[in-house]
Order: sequence, then C-alpha cells, then structure tokens
Amino acid sequence: MKKLLYSFLILPGMLGAIEEPPLLSIGAGLYNVTGNHKRFFGQLEYKFAPFYWHLRPQVGGFITERWTTFFYGGIACDFYLVDKIVLTPSFSPGIYIQAGGRDLGLPLEFRSGLCFALVRDGYRIGLDFFHLSHSKLAKKNPGVNSLVVSLSIPIRK
Repeated sequence: MKKLLYSFLILPGMLGAIEEPPLLSIGAGLYNVTGNHKRFFGQLEYKFAPFYWHLRPQVGGFITERWTTFFYGGIACDFYLVDKIVLTPSFSPGIYIQAGGRDLGLPLEFRSGLCFALVRDGYRIGLDFFHLSHSKLAKKNPGVNSLVVSLSIPIRK
C-alpha cells in the first residue's frame, strides 16, 4: 500500500510539470440542462500552465441570459487518453449571484466538472459537463447541471 501511495504522490512530482502553455477558454452552453428552467449561458475561463504533473490552477466565470453569474477559482487535471484526446476533471469553489436564475441556497457554491476535448496544435475543442451545488451546507441544495461547448486557445510566450 505504501508503494502505491508513493507512486501516486511522489513519482509524478519527480517528473515535474509538463511543458504546456496556459489556456484561455471561451464557451457557450445550456445551464440547468437536466432541470425545467434551462438557460443559455456564456463562459470564460483561464487555465494556468501545469505546475505539478498535469495539475492546472483555473479561474473563470459564466453568465446566463437571466444575468445569473458564477465566479470561481480552483484546480483541473489533464489526463491524455491518447495523443489528441484529453479528459480534464476539475473542482472549483466560487461565488454564485442568483439574479433572475435559480435559488441554489447559498452564494458559496462548488463547481465540479469533466471536460472531454480534442487537441490540435495546442488548441482544444471540448464538451464540458459540470455540476454546481454547495454540498448540503444549507437546507436548500437543488444544484444544477450544465453542458458547454468550449474552445481553448493556447497562450504562448
């Protein structure tokens, strides 16, 4: 068990950060895709260059057609399934501003997501799915699921 833990935590660090540029992502999608009150929204996200193995800090936000907004900062991890296909789970706490949208119970929400992207020349075209909720920190916790089509542009020096 210790060897498994060692290889998972220590070995990737010995490999260092991979040489990939930061990414600027723009996206559009459907907010509350599994609920009754679906809304279109736009998203902007910046993923920093990996700092440890494939881990990337990220910051971003979205706004719906009803001015509901969410600003977040967290972490993502790229897993290359093959050379040109990457799967990226992410987790980010953030601030939710309800405006004309759904009441999620608290302004503090957590965004957990998964992106499946095709990579070409550093650019990524992805399909992102994410869930937004506060993990039962209050009685009301409906959560929302959203689907986004995104284009990630590498920021080269």
